Amino acid sequence: MTKLIIAEKPSLARAIAAGIGGNQQKDKTHIRAGEYIITWCFGHLLELKMPEDYNPAFKNWADRPIPFIPDRWEYRPAKDKSSQVSVIKKLSQSASVIINAGDPDREGSYLVDSLIRFIGFRGPVWRLLISDVNEKAVQKALSKMDRFNSTENLSRSAECRSKADWVYGLNLTTAYTLAAKKSGFNKVLSVGRVQTPVLGLLVKRKRDRDNFKSHPFYGVIATLEKGTEFQAKGMIESPESFCDSEGRLIERSHAQDFLNSATGKPAVVSSIKKEESRSSAPRLFSLADLQKHANAKLGMTASQVLSSAQELYEKGITTYPRTDCQYITDELWSDAERTLISLAGFEPLSSATRADHKIKHSSVNNSKVGAHHAIIPTGNLSAIDQLADKTVKLFCMIAERYIAIFYPDALDEKTQTEILIGARTFVAKGVIQKREGWRAVLGQKPSDKVLPDLSQGEKVTVKAISLSEKMTTPPDEYTEGSLIEAMTSISKHVQDESLKSILKETDGLGTEATRAAIIEGLVKREFIQRVAKRVVPTEEGCQFVDQIPDELSLPDMTARWEMQLKEISNGAGSESEFLNQLVEPVTRLSQSAIVNIKESSSGFRCLLCKSADLKKVSKKEGGAFWICQSDCGYSCADNRGKPAEKHIYKCPECESRLARRNGDKGWWWGCTGFKTGCKYTAQDQKGKPVEGGQEQTVEAEQKYCPDCNKPMRLREGKFGKFWGCTGYPQCKRTIKTL
Repeated sequence: MTKLIIAEKPSLARAIAAGIGGNQQKDKTHIRAGEYIITWCFGHLLELKMPEDYNPAFKNWADRPIPFIPDRWEYRPAKDKSSQVSVIKKLSQSASVIINAGDPDREGSYLVDSLIRFIGFRGPVWRLLISDVNEKAVQKALSKMDRFNSTENLSRSAECRSKADWVYGLNLTTAYTLAAKKSGFNKVLSVGRVQTPVLGLLVKRKRDRDNFKSHPFYGVIATLEKGTEFQAKGMIESPESFCDSEGRLIERSHAQDFLNSATGKPAVVSSIKKEESRSSAPRLFSLADLQKHANAKLGMTASQVLSSAQELYEKGITTYPRTDCQYITDELWSDAERTLISLAGFEPLSSATRADHKIKHSSVNNSKVGAHHAIIPTGNLSAIDQLADKTVKLFCMIAERYIAIFYPDALDEKTQTEILIGARTFVAKGVIQKREGWRAVLGQKPSDKVLPDLSQGEKVTVKAISLSEKMTTPPDEYTEGSLIEAMTSISKHVQDESLKSILKETDGLGTEATRAAIIEGLVKREFIQRVAKRVVPTEEGCQFVDQIPDELSLPDMTARWEMQLKEISNGAGSESEFLNQLVEPVTRLSQSAIVNIKESSSGFRCLLCKSADLKKVSKKEGGAFWICQSDCGYSCADNRGKPAEKHIYKCPECESRLARRNGDKGWWWGCTGFKTGCKYTAQDQKGKPVEGGQEQTVEAEQKYCPDCNKPMRLREGKFGKFWGCTGYPQCKRTIKTL
């Protein structure tokens, strides 16, 4: 009998096979290595059945009972994955034990455990936990393999979460979609336990900005001199009634009184305090922290960061990416010398040559490491040349954060000087960097603010005293990075103190593995959109949140769920109790669903027919494009949330329309007649096609049918090109090309 290892993905299966070693027989669906057979999933091979699988009549949403909750939950193979399920079932029939090699988290455990149950295996199940796919790390994991299913409770928790999300999302989506359809809105209105509160965050931020009223606040600044000029801030003691909610002084007359009482008075240094300030390198990256920084520094979306981090992991360059941990174990720390030597051989990481592997940073903490540790480099750079430029930059970001923890603390000397001008106290602050430390790696240097040498009792010259007036600013719109941060620290947005404490202890909204997909899902459903580096709700997204009950758009339910799921993970909670308590709120919310969404206009008119608006459409692989909502056939690329074309240009060779496209080397123009053989292209210059340094600025005149007035399109026929009416076959008018 053999031991069957089921890996979460093919790349992990190959890594396990390499760790086992010996003579191996490789097949399309599995690898034989000694006593082991290693096979693999492609993500989730199974999915929960849909209502129409239980009753074909339920394919029509209007015919479903709401809520619909199966009496007995059933699974089915996911689309195009049934053959691999059959392979694994056949392999299991000769196995004495199955080893779950799903990713070391809740979802990875569930992914394989649910498959084991589906294929009907009744033998023992072991657990193999791998967070680093390099050969030595895999061998170490194999040697420590649990001879029992050590993550079974995690798996049960994930299964409960999956079923609950199905009950909640499917029933409420059905209810709100049908309700919206009654008012003429014909899109799916998707509701989700996580995605809808995320949308709620974005809409609330928009409303806060829309309703924000700016007001002035005041201070007093003294410009002083002793050899060089420096500034000191007036320490104005203000009654609470003179300040706003942030403690800023809003009573101008109070600041003016302070200024008047100091004007014309001598200035004397009353006290000087100097202290050494020590700061250690920031902690290692979790996925959320990496997504936040990569969005700010590299302009990468959350899904792009996850995809690149996954590629780095699968090539053995970095460790497991879907982690919420920022710590490593003593064991991983002991490997630092080898890892740093390897990193130092890669030119962009030359800072590794000066790292001291003996330094033990606060990120090294066994008690803080759970199922997986922080994202760190493995020291294996053999595949670095196979990576795209952005992925290399992301790797360098991970590696530099790792290198930095092996540098000394940064040291600053901070000075706080109090100066009396008359009877009023002013404070001047200075900072001088004494030791660069880890900042040399990450390039984070504070701006030195040098004060002149002063001594207590010394007089200084008052050059000017002025009233400072500034205006309050609205909260910033979310970037993808700050949205990820808000999702991880969602407790800040909850009023209920008991729920706040729960959310502080959980993943927040979503998990490291799902947050990127949640954002992409909201974009795809046109609830939110990317505008330059910002993420903002669409008009439809705002209307939806404004009309649904608050409990759907607030994170409170997630907090309650996570508390119960955590109990199940610890082996204490009951799955049936967890699912049963969903019936009442889902029934109440779905049966009272009322919504009236007006389909919003993009504000961009079609350049071709000029009679309809353009609509933004998301691509499955990411990105978007624009299409005309009429039948004229016009489409164009997306450029930072707007149509990429502002004018229509003719191809000088065939008279077809030129289309602006975005490639690896930037924007360019290509002929839409390429399907009929035209290969004309032009360079792009500020949104216009350019050939040989000359702009092709002649706009194509849109032809309209003289019979029915509908737009005409250039077509290819037996006798060459001609203009045909888009009203065909009702209108068969054609016009020959010149």
